[in-house]
Amino acid sequence: MDKMFVGGRIEFLGKHTDYGGGRSLVCAIDKGFTVESRPIGNGLVELVNRDTDEVITFPMDENLKIQSHHWANYPQTVTKRVAQNFKSQKLKGVEIKFT
Repeated sequence: MDKMFVGGRIEFLGKHTDYGGGRSLVCAIDKGFTVESRPIGNGLVELVNRDTDEVITFPMDENLKIQSHHWANYPQTVTKRVAQNFKSQKLKGVEIKFT
């Protein structure tokens, strides 16, 4: 299982402009995400929130119905976009555990 820490940041100015070539004024903080992942080979995404023990499972499908008003909305949207962009590939699936 691969494990990584993604540090957080506070954006004072320029929110969401840095990845588009714009400028941002940010600072690092000591909070962030710890993520562990491994391939599972069944075409599903399994998200495990280690803080609450909640598990969400959904298919890697270009027609995925996104849950609204739920923390899984963002990863489901990313998964749907990946499935749309790689239609010709057999997507294997992944288990992701985060804190």
